[in-house]
Amino acid sequence: MRLILVLATLISIFLGFDLSAGVMELGGSFSYDKQVFGSNRDNKVTSRTYGGSFAWYMFPVTGLELNYAHRTDIVLENDDELIPDTTATITQVRSEAITQVYGVGIRQAFASVRSLLVPTLSIGYAKEFKEQATVYIIDNAGTLYTVGSNVSKSRSDSVFGTFALKINFTRLFSMNGSVGTVFKAFEWNEAKYNVKYKAGFSWYF
Repeated sequence: MRLILVLATLISIFLGFDLSAGVMELGGSFSYDKQVFGSNRDNKVTSRTYGGSFAWYMFPVTGLELNYAHRTDIVLENDDELIPDTTATITQVRSEAITQVYGVGIRQAFASVRSLLVPTLSIGYAKEFKEQATVYIIDNAGTLYTVGSNVSKSRSDSVFGTFALKINFTRLFSMNGSVGTVFKAFEWNEAKYNVKYKAGFSWYF
């Protein structure tokens, strides 16, 4: 959250904007998802996402948005698998992927930001960074070994889009539900494969 405020200040200075001239909104969100699978129901996928956003409404219902999201996906599989041509088995596989997304774009509100219900649509450019690694637990005649893969890293130019519905409880505080997507630039068909649902909150100042 602090990083978003610093970036907003730097951009405003660079572009010569006066942040005090319009309504500003600082928001945060968190989501958690867990899925259990396998014949013995002992395998699972967990995902945690948290993020923050800063919006400065330069005009009554149109603003500049900066956002950040951090997502951790962990896949844990406990099915025994025999390694070919050996007596050893892989007893557990743990894969972890960390994705960070930095975005800048335009936020359009479809009602006054002070209304009770405020639908908004945000769209813009995002930079996506991803790290992924896998750890294997191997049982060889009762002795356990841990073997890790190399960490793979990637980054890509992406597009983000978010639709949110906010409920203003006071002039300074609101809660919201949103659905959003991040996909590689110009790969429009990928938007539907990376849809996220979140709950969040915002402060106006």
